[in-house]
Formats: sequence, structure tokens, C-alpha cells
Amino acid sequence: MGPPAALACCGGRGVMTVRSDVRWLLERVENGRIVFRIGATSGNRIAEWPTLARLSASHDGRVASFEAMPGVDPDVITKLRNGAVAGLLAHLRGQMALHAACFALERRAVACLGLSGAGKSTAVADACLRGGAALVSDDVLVVEPGASEFLVSSREESHWLTPPSLNALVGCMSDAGKTCVDARPTCAEKVPLAALVWLEFSESVPVPELRPLRRSEVFQRVLTAVVRFALDDQDAIAREFDVLSRLCDRVPGFTLTRPHDLEFLGRARRLLFDLTAIGVTAEGSH
Repeated sequence: MGPPAALACCGGRGVMTVRSDVRWLLERVENGRIVFRIGATSGNRIAEWPTLARLSASHDGRVASFEAMPGVDPDVITKLRNGAVAGLLAHLRGQMALHAACFALERRAVACLGLSGAGKSTAVADACLRGGAALVSDDVLVVEPGASEFLVSSREESHWLTPPSLNALVGCMSDAGKTCVDARPTCAEKVPLAALVWLEFSESVPVPELRPLRRSEVFQRVLTAVVRFALDDQDAIAREFDVLSRLCDRVPGFTLTRPHDLEFLGRARRLLFDLTAIGVTAEGSH
């Protein structure tokens, strides 16, 4: 996925200016603090991570500026720029972006979706670091309809792992929330999407289990993963619905349920790898 027509990046040059003309449309609050919010002015869309950075973009996403707060870890800013920022701008340009970790094996991609803490980054890191797959995305995946299949891409080049996953996959200890690990290899080209997989943990299953989803179930789950910037644009919502409907028609969906134990990563990986061999038509899972 190429960069937007104009994306100016700056940082470390002073305190971020607070704008009073922004109409805030969405706020995410954790522990009583705003950690992310989306708004609009008369001429721009605004996304803000108050302690980290701010994105300002034209309504069509073609011109944008990304400003980092002074002193923020450069790896965190790179993660935002290549993940969330790229996904938000893709939405303004009429594309679909999903909160999903994704790997490619033999030029076939499998996207892992799920709630926060479902192990998306860990499953894809295991596929890449232990299984030889290529990283497509760790956090945000851009999905585009092609002539007969959907193509996926990302600019992300790193895995972000929790301390237990970091220890299990890399053999390193850390007390940080998440640690950045360089991905080798990464997938720099657009690749066909073979499957969408909803990840979940359950102690009721003794080993990882893969179950096909009906089309309506795929739609409901993918809908929760869509990255949106133009929250008040009815045309954008209509386009999103159309692309999402076609995605669910063409790409099969599955649920991968597994015990909350890292020792089952290998079994889960083999199930995910098997999905790269299937076709992209989802008729059998409706």
C-alpha cells in the first residue's frame, strides 16, 4: 500500500497545539482518561492520541499531517504511522481497513481478527517467527476488492508482543506492556486474502478447534473490526457496507477457539496454515 499523496510528519518541536474548533465525534476512555478520539473541523478530519500524536487530514485523505508529541518512543510513532494512521487515511480514500493481524504463506494471506487480548499479534508472530510466514500486518490491514478476489496489504514491519508472548517466541524477558520485534520477512506486495479467522480463547476446548462461520456470522464479526475515520459521512458508510458485503461473499470465515495457553501455538498455527490452501469463494460457509 503506497503512502497518501502528501503526508507531512513532524515531532519533537514543542507542545502540541490544542484546537478549540474541533467537533469530537468519538472518544475512547481507559481508566478515566481519553486515549483516542476522532473529530472534524470545517475542512479536516482529526484523530488524536492525546499523549502520543495527532493526525489531521483533508476529507478525501489526500493531504494529511501527522504530528508526534515530543519524547515519544520512535517505535511507537512508527507503529501508529504504519498501522492506525494508514488505516484511517485509507478509509477517507474509500478503501476498507480492518483491525487485524495478518500473515502470508506462499502468497496467500490469512487475517486474524478478534477482541482486544484475543492473541491476534501472538498468533501471527508465531506464524512468522516459527513457521516461516511473512508478516502482512500486526494491527491494521487494508483490504481492496480485485477482479475475482480481495487483496490485502500493510506498511507494518514489526510484531508487538506482550511479555509472555515475547518470552515464548523470542526468548526475551520484558516488563513493558508490549515490545517491538522486527519482522523478517515482511510482505511488501498486495496478496490475495484466503480466509478471515476470528480468534477466541476458551477453557472448554482441550485443543485448538477451527469452525467455519456462516456468512451472517462473518459479517457481524468483521463489522466490529472496521477502521473508520469519516464517522458522519453517509456515503462512506454506504460504500463500507457494499465492500463488506462483497468481502463476506468471496472470503470464507472461521472461528479458531483455543485454550489460553501458549503451548498450543503450534497446533493453532497448523490450522491457520491449512487455510492458505483453500479458495477465496465462501459459498460453502454460508
